[in-house]
Amino acid sequence: RDDLSVVEDGLQTLVIYVDSVKPIIDKLPGFVKDLLALEPTIKEFVKEFPEVKATAEHAEESVSNLEVRVRDLTADFNMLVSEFSVVKGDVRELRGAPKPTYQGRQGALAPLYFAITSGGSWSGEA
Repeated sequence: RDDLSVVEDGLQTLVIYVDSVKPIIDKLPGFVKDLLALEPTIKEFVKEFPEVKATAEHAEESVSNLEVRVRDLTADFNMLVSEFSVVKGDVRELRGAPKPTYQGRQGALAPLYFAITSGGSWSGEA
């Protein structure tokens, strides 16, 4: 399962795939604030999202980046979340124009792009 971790610019990124966007939506506002306060490890992430525990266990806790990708947005497309990254405890804005396809484990889909600001708010548009 080599696709769980990628190394780019000297930083190792753990990529976690989730089946639904709803668990992320349900916890996102408070979770973002917690991230900024905790500078979380993979273990902290797993506490928030136990459904990805099996995936996270494949990675070392020293992974620099944590990236979450939604496997399939079709059922939750209007829930207004695509993916977010945690980089050394900071929430990073996902920049750039929407790409026509998104290459995920389950094939290509057109994601929504969002910025999660340092204030813990989130917004986006289809």
